[in-house]
Amino acid sequence: MKDKVFKIKYLSEKFYFDYPIDKFPEFELKGDRPYVIFVVKIKDHTFGIPFRTNIKHNYCYKFKKSGRKTESSSTGLDFTKAVVVDNEEYIGSDALVDKLEFNELSSKIIFVKKKFENYLSNYLKYLSNPDDENIAKKYKYTTLAYFSIE
Repeated sequence: MKDKVFKIKYLSEKFYFDYPIDKFPEFELKGDRPYVIFVVKIKDHTFGIPFRTNIKHNYCYKFKKSGRKTESSSTGLDFTKAVVVDNEEYIGSDALVDKLEFNELSSKIIFVKKKFENYLSNYLKYLSNPDDENIAKKYKYTTLAYFSIE
């Protein structure tokens, strides 16, 4: 099944050069620790959804099991920090992730993709009515605001 094939990559140096942290502060860059992303194609765009620890909101997919040691038990794919990587030069080398998380993602790939599609669809609706304060807090810190999405 085609949806079962997925990529886990690093963002490339070109991405960091084109989107420097001083101009794009919502990117989660910590020192020299790069984004590890789940690469997913939705309609005409390719997105990189980062693996994160200590996620404190629900706009994500949280792993049920993880071998990573964290301050909390919340590890997952953070939709609020997703980036558009239509430019293939933005996708770097292969990345390794926690085995338990990898196995879970392998079995939930369609669910995760649908959940992200829903987040993205709601974001596009929000852009047409940004005055709705209840919806606005959901997208207050999203990195999608840095990209022109049609």
